[in-house]
Amino acid sequence: MWCQLFSEPGAGSDVASLQTRAVRDGEGWLVNGQKVWTSGAQHADFGALLARTNPDLPKHRGLTMFIVDMRAPGVVVRPLRDMTGRAPFNEVYFDDLRLPADAVLGEVDAGWTAAVTMLGHERVSIGGSARRRDAPLNPENLVALARRAGRLGDPEIRRELAAYHAASRTLELFNTRLRQEADAGVAPGARGSVAKLTGAELLWRGVELAGRIAGPGLLAWDRDDEDAAELALAINATPASSIAGGTNQIQRSIIGERILGLPKEPQVDRDVPFRELRVGTQQQG
Repeated sequence: MWCQLFSEPGAGSDVASLQTRAVRDGEGWLVNGQKVWTSGAQHADFGALLARTNPDLPKHRGLTMFIVDMRAPGVVVRPLRDMTGRAPFNEVYFDDLRLPADAVLGEVDAGWTAAVTMLGHERVSIGGSARRRDAPLNPENLVALARRAGRLGDPEIRRELAAYHAASRTLELFNTRLRQEADAGVAPGARGSVAKLTGAELLWRGVELAGRIAGPGLLAWDRDDEDAAELALAINATPASSIAGGTNQIQRSIIGERILGLPKEPQVDRDVPFRELRVGTQQQG
């Protein structure tokens, strides 16, 4: 089992501002720094770590991806509990973590390319989670909710359920196409952002529809009603869908620039050596 060690306290949407350093140590590397919001790190055997190896290069360069043994000395994982009551993600600390030379994934100082590739596939995965059969907010479960609430005969509810099913099915087919292309060696590229953004918006749409169906019943339920408890958990987890894998705003920028061909946002720091920037936690330097 693997985890993805990208985000930091001062580098969330702007991951390229990350501060975790990997410096050469003989034949290998010495890593110090912190990551946060790392899903599944407490269970992972290995992690894909993005660290800065050359601060004299601009922030999108000078990054390297490493394979990390999550049980190695120097790796500390601390679970973070969210408003669902669970701890799906973690903060991870690296304290003089030693990595061998062959821990480099790809090329030294070219980790941004590896990260973008990985994020594209992650966004496809996130986009497909809304349509999973076991997802409480999938169309079948919302139909069952309407049946239990006595709202299945309501023409307006039926119309919204049909529209939700159509949107969900469209996303499912789009993700199927991306997976088939990936199997054929075609990377999702910026289209992964389409899948991720659509999946996040679909989950929010499901929350709103569940509220219209259940009404006050969405606020309280019998202690032994497992279906209602799972639905409440899904509703509390939905805000994370707009952040995980890059915020919805970031996805719209990617789609606009790389798919629609719109002008890029101004980036005055793109060619400035990283050590000269005041970004993230480096603002205090």
